[in-house]
Amino acid sequence: MPNTLLGSVTVTHPFHPLRGQTFSVLKVRVVNQVRLYSLDTDLGVLSVPEAWTDRQPVSGLPNTPWSPEVIQAVRQLVTMMEQSLDKD
Repeated sequence: MPNTLLGSVTVTHPFHPLRGQTFSVLKVRVVNQVRLYSLDTDLGVLSVPEAWTDRQPVSGLPNTPWSPEVIQAVRQLVTMMEQSLDKD
């Protein structure tokens, strides 16, 4: 039976395979100053950091070199390189 006191969270990390899905929270714990949610999924219990959920801190996603903006910039660079090769 899901723990209704802990509620549910939606996975929001842009590259997580369960993005957009909502799960019951079974347990909340802190490891190395990172709050982890243990979720009840079809695959079993899965722990995800708070920053990967809709409960992420107000400051937003953690500082990561692979932010959506960086990935978009790399994509644009690759597209420009492909177009340059096509001209040759």
